[in-house]
Amino acid sequence: MKKLALILLTVIISFNYSCQDDSTSPDATGEVAIYSSLMQTLPDGINIENEKKTGYQVLANSYVDSVYVTKVRFLISEIKMHNENNTESEGDHLVKAGPFLFAADFETNEIMISKGTVPIGNYDKIKFELHRFSESERTQYETDTDLADFATSDRYSVIIEGKYLENGNWNDFVYNGTVTANITTDFYSGIIIEDGELINVNLGVYVPLLLLDNDSYLDPTDDKNEGKIDNTIKDAFRAIQKIL
Repeated sequence: MKKLALILLTVIISFNYSCQDDSTSPDATGEVAIYSSLMQTLPDGINIENEKKTGYQVLANSYVDSVYVTKVRFLISEIKMHNENNTESEGDHLVKAGPFLFAADFETNEIMISKGTVPIGNYDKIKFELHRFSESERTQYETDTDLADFATSDRYSVIIEGKYLENGNWNDFVYNGTVTANITTDFYSGIIIEDGELINVNLGVYVPLLLLDNDSYLDPTDDKNEGKIDNTIKDAFRAIQKIL
């Protein structure tokens, strides 16, 4: 009888401990909403050396005299957040699967491009893939409102619009690129996601780095510059927590 009472007491204690431990359940999650934007300045006094800019115009010494980017669009295949307490592969948590559109301009400022649920924890990186449709993929999206421009026979992955100044004249340009890349961007400061909490993240394109080659800006209409321009795109992303 004493043994039975001891067993029952052990079961009750174990059950109570289990219930008390639910608050730290590994299944606890929060939400993250990711916004796209164009950044003309960086937060918290962070600066890039040797940048030359006036308003939205970025001055240069060669190639073209000035560049004014007004809009960017990128094709994204997926976007993830990385938990700093895990290994590089195990810490990745999917926020949204694609394909979907990353679009940003100075008129609309910020656009929510994805929202998803991730486990609670400390996050230090955001990862995403610049995607180019395969021929079989693109036919599925030829009439899609957001993705049709990426589903042409050229299968662009990036589209940048703006103006460039050359010999005293402003000229419109549209840069169409086919770059693909897996991009990892560190947060300026870690983001903590708690159970049931919604965190907003700004994934921005830092405009002064677009088309920048050392201290000069590349002519966006010259096909020979494609490789260097694509590298500036990959380097221009910045991620910060967005405070509403």
